[in-house]
Amino acid sequence: MPVPTAEQPVPFVFLGGLEQDIGASVGGLPPTPAEEMRRLLVGALARAHFIETKVGGPMPAIVIFYTWGTANLDTFEQIEVDSETGTDSNRLVDFNGREMARLVGINKAGQRLMSSAVAGDLNDALLSERFYIFVAALDAKALLRREKKLVWRTRISIAARRTTLAESMGVMLASAAPYFGRNEARPVFVDDTLRRKVEVKMGDIQVIESDVSAPDSPRPKSRP
Repeated sequence: MPVPTAEQPVPFVFLGGLEQDIGASVGGLPPTPAEEMRRLLVGALARAHFIETKVGGPMPAIVIFYTWGTANLDTFEQIEVDSETGTDSNRLVDFNGREMARLVGINKAGQRLMSSAVAGDLNDALLSERFYIFVAALDAKALLRREKKLVWRTRISIAARRTTLAESMGVMLASAAPYFGRNEARPVFVDDTLRRKVEVKMGDIQVIESDVSAPDSPRPKSRP
């Protein structure tokens, strides 16, 4: 799909949104207003030239699905006993390590050389309790054929300290808007330096992981 522009925006419709925690649920948090989340997402997508279409408007090119919630590495300590010596040792086992690694972009960053500082930031993000928003775009024509064809997806997360998702979601989406529909070679760390155009300022660093689905390989021509 070509990158949308102001002259050629990409129309979309919503498939829906869902609050869904990654890892163990965190109690005592205020509810996140779903309608406000949707409104802010519409605005962020519009800044990236993805425009919500209505009945009577242009046919949608993509269908947007999104989820949000808390995210944390769900672990437990397993005691292992050596059968020969009888000594025991503790081993930390995680239930959702791969999912958290995808959220903060460790799987993508691991494919490239990175500095020790970046590696440390990614490890801190992996181990911290976080708020996240996940936005995915599916091909509208493929969905009509009951095929789920991913066009692009973006994961946004921030450390869940001194704030709530309801307070953070506006700046999270505004910061992520330039990356919707773009392919980033590695996760993007967003601090206040990159948020100069955003009215709300936050001290904690955001992590944005964004990629575009690879185009379909051409089918081989059948032999006569």
